[in-house]
Amino acid sequence: MDSQGNWVVPEQPSAEEVNLPCRYEPNIRQNYVVNEANGDRLVYSFVVFLSKNSIEIKGMQDVELINEFNEVFYKGKAVRFHKGQLHNRIWI
Repeated sequence: MDSQGNWVVPEQPSAEEVNLPCRYEPNIRQNYVVNEANGDRLVYSFVVFLSKNSIEIKGMQDVELINEFNEVFYKGKAVRFHKGQLHNRIWI
């Protein structure tokens, strides 16, 4: 609330840009899906493999894939994150 008692929408923190080394594979058939525990099926375009100590990527965060020429070739949203024993994965 402001000094006059009016509700004020808090400012959202600006998005933090993080660059992580990764390996990615396209979902070339588009019929591969990830089954969630609640029965939902997630269709995805890429699965991205990250190192085990990478930060957690929250669902629906914007993600850009950058190729070896430092060019953005895909933009999407993270639909799932999985912290594995040997590596982490996100599906976008």
